[in-house]
Amino acid sequence: MSFTRENLFLFFRKKLPVYGGSFLVVLCFFFLFLNSSPQKEEVLITFERGASGYVFFEKLQEQEVVRSSFFMKVLSKILKIPPPYDAGEYKIPGGLSSYGVLVFLKTYTPEKGDIKITFPEGITRFDMVDLIVQKVPTFDSKKFLLLTEADEGFLFPDTYSFLPTTRPEEVRNFMKNRFDEILAKITNRHYSEEEKKRLVIFASLLEEEGKTYEDKRIIAGIIKNRLERGMRLELDATINYIKGFADTTVSWDDLDIVSPFNTYRNKGLPPAPISNPGEESLRAALDPQATRYLFYLTGADGKFYYAETFEGHKKNRYLYLR
Repeated sequence: MSFTRENLFLFFRKKLPVYGGSFLVVLCFFFLFLNSSPQKEEVLITFERGASGYVFFEKLQEQEVVRSSFFMKVLSKILKIPPPYDAGEYKIPGGLSSYGVLVFLKTYTPEKGDIKITFPEGITRFDMVDLIVQKVPTFDSKKFLLLTEADEGFLFPDTYSFLPTTRPEEVRNFMKNRFDEILAKITNRHYSEEEKKRLVIFASLLEEEGKTYEDKRIIAGIIKNRLERGMRLELDATINYIKGFADTTVSWDDLDIVSPFNTYRNKGLPPAPISNPGEESLRAALDPQATRYLFYLTGADGKFYYAETFEGHKKNRYLYLR
């Protein structure tokens, strides 16, 4: 019988009542001594911060340090030896039994060398690469950009600790998992992928357009009002996105740029997020402030001014943009 999880479960159900303690003795003997590693050479395992300890067992199986990560999980629970959680590089001898690996890990101190990188709210994945390469020159930026091609908006901006040997897929997974954690923290509602995408697009606009949480909520309400009325959003942030955020000055000619992201030409939300929003912007997108405003602008003094009508908006432009 092959020792798959399903077969092992069926075997327990059939045999345990019959053989009782003898079976447990044999099973423990197998776990402790016979399930030795097929890998005879020392293996270097890199374990990143924030990953589940049981992921470490999966890495051990991938590198053939142990035969079964499932057996390692079970044995870890039976012996009450938790998996490692410290990030770092683990040099594990070959030829150890599953029990031997657990005992080794229990007292092993990994080689660290964490590199902390802070990704500011509203950052794009292209700017993320620039920050990473500054700290980790050997980082495969091309692979990261390829892997995250459809992830803009879902790479949560935060401070992360990485190892010098960190891989693009690990960085991507940490940031996406962090996004899921934050979304689960601020709402208990389940979102379909399409709903989640719309939420993140909305939040990315607020990230670029607003400053304070209160302003973002009001702007969220204005965007909602304009969408419901079939009005164009006419957001400068989308023009800046098209231009690569290189120049935040929007000219009259810029308003005619042909792009699905140009909200001066196209109705509705842009087709994808324009940045990676932070928690505050996600919260504002989930809780727009109900107002009758349809227009807003940022005055020369840096404050936001709102209006219900275009006439009121023109008055604000005259008063606060001079």
